[in-house]
Amino acid sequence: MELSTGERALKALRPVRVLHPTLLSLCPLLGLFAQNLDTVQTGAILRPALVLAGISFLVTAVLAIALRNRYKAGLVTSTLIVSLVVVWGVLEDLISRAIPLYPTMPPVAFYILYAVLALAASGFAVYEYRNDPTRLRVHLFFLAAMLAGGLLIAALVLSPMFGRRAAWIITAYLMITVYAVVVVLRYPDDFQVMTRSANWFSGILLGLYVVVIIYNWPHSSGAQSKLTDLPAPQPTMFSPQTTPDIYFIALDGYGRGDTLRTFYGYNSLPFEEAMNAKGFSFSDKSTSNYLDVPLALTSCLNLEFAHNMLSDTAEPSSASTTELMRLYHQNRLFRYLKNLNYHIVAFSPGIESMEPAGSVDEVLRPPYGLTEFEMVLLNRTIVSRIMEGIYYVRYRNPAAWGFSHLRRRVQFTLNELEKLPEASSDSPRLVYAYLPFPEPPYLLTRDGGLAQPFGPGSLGIDRMFRGLESDYREAYLDQVSYLNKRLDTVTTAIVEKSKRPVCVLIASCRGARVSLNAAEPSQRERFAILTASRFPQASGEGLPQDVGLVNLFRATLNKLFGTSLPLLPNEYLSPPPGEPFKKVVASF
Repeated sequence: MELSTGERALKALRPVRVLHPTLLSLCPLLGLFAQNLDTVQTGAILRPALVLAGISFLVTAVLAIALRNRYKAGLVTSTLIVSLVVVWGVLEDLISRAIPLYPTMPPVAFYILYAVLALAASGFAVYEYRNDPTRLRVHLFFLAAMLAGGLLIAALVLSPMFGRRAAWIITAYLMITVYAVVVVLRYPDDFQVMTRSANWFSGILLGLYVVVIIYNWPHSSGAQSKLTDLPAPQPTMFSPQTTPDIYFIALDGYGRGDTLRTFYGYNSLPFEEAMNAKGFSFSDKSTSNYLDVPLALTSCLNLEFAHNMLSDTAEPSSASTTELMRLYHQNRLFRYLKNLNYHIVAFSPGIESMEPAGSVDEVLRPPYGLTEFEMVLLNRTIVSRIMEGIYYVRYRNPAAWGFSHLRRRVQFTLNELEKLPEASSDSPRLVYAYLPFPEPPYLLTRDGGLAQPFGPGSLGIDRMFRGLESDYREAYLDQVSYLNKRLDTVTTAIVEKSKRPVCVLIASCRGARVSLNAAEPSQRERFAILTASRFPQASGEGLPQDVGLVNLFRATLNKLFGTSLPLLPNEYLSPPPGEPFKKVVASF
């Protein structure tokens, strides 16, 4: 039934719930999730969603008390959310894309930007207060003070942290934000009507993100795996009482000893001798089979090359990263050991696509540690610049903030690996720890301090190493030296404190980048990786000298359980991006 004019007027006067700040705060979260459906687990959005909703509600409540008007408070909160959260990522993209243009942009260009903003704001004030000279003068004085203060802040405070040109852009944007808040505060019309419209707008916007997520939800291409179950262990080599614990420490970017000596002038013999004394042996000709970390680890844990994992009827080019990560999480090794009553323990590496799932029984991660998804989300808000400022004041190292979640996980994993052997377990354990280390960006110095991720004095806003070749090599060797010391103490704890016989495998997914210029020299040296092993007999006889990463567990299961798995021929493969199951031999 159609409402009368009076009924519509009464309905318009009814209280309106202030929903738009919360709805708007969730938009960047769902937008980022929609762009990473292939790699981010659904549960990863729960905690940031609760935090964003809670902060928006709290800010609205505080402003409602201060302004004595919940509708005005909601609109001010939404203005801040749009500027400092929703649109801030666009500002960061603008700064990143403008970096190559910085050398050709004279400082006068940024002064012109400020002049345009000042003229636009002044013109608006003249029009708005054309009949009130007193308020016009006050408004123009406010604009002049804000402009002068902004220039001083940009020059004296923000420039040392973020670089001069980025500081000017950020300051101009913050001035626009302040002016927008002032305009909202002085808005003369009905805030209740605006609240109703803002609720509808934010609800529709959030709904569109949900539709995009549903439409783009990853689905399997239908390609079936042809991986069969591994053979059962030989009865004479398997006993529930003497079944060994297995520790697999997977690294990234740790080059083979000969590569480090040839290209870095680094002598790894003291580390190798210390490990040899504990029963470890090094495979001096070991190689990776892929330079892509997910591919390398998926083939390693499935004991097979990626192009041989799918059924013969599957088209390799149609199978995407989704299938690859499914095979990583539901890998053949974990299934095999689960059938042998192994308890699977895995560490969180801080990389969303590599987060433990599937057959893992226990996941270890730092308490309250940020995830990669949360870090990327924060880096698209003003919080990232605030934290970079704090890191600049405390450490003179603003770029280090962006990798704090990785640094914390590396240290947490190494610390916990020393403690795990002391814990008793009714069943044997496979402990799997993937560390994205010592691969750049650099996280730690030789003594465990805070490293410059992209070189001395680098702001890190373009995620490229800005130091010299010598700085690059020194930073890399610092990480190798730190890692060697930690691996020495970790393996000592594992060997001496384990309650069961123990097998320890240490292997890198790919070797060291031997030049700051990724195109020189060839990729051959990048395939040469560190591989060290210790078996329960501690006889010094480890894996074959030329073992490839795909054969790591084939050789290991043969030694531990007598499975007689044939070793695959070593191949160096480089599939194109997005087609991980396509066989393409790397060219050197």
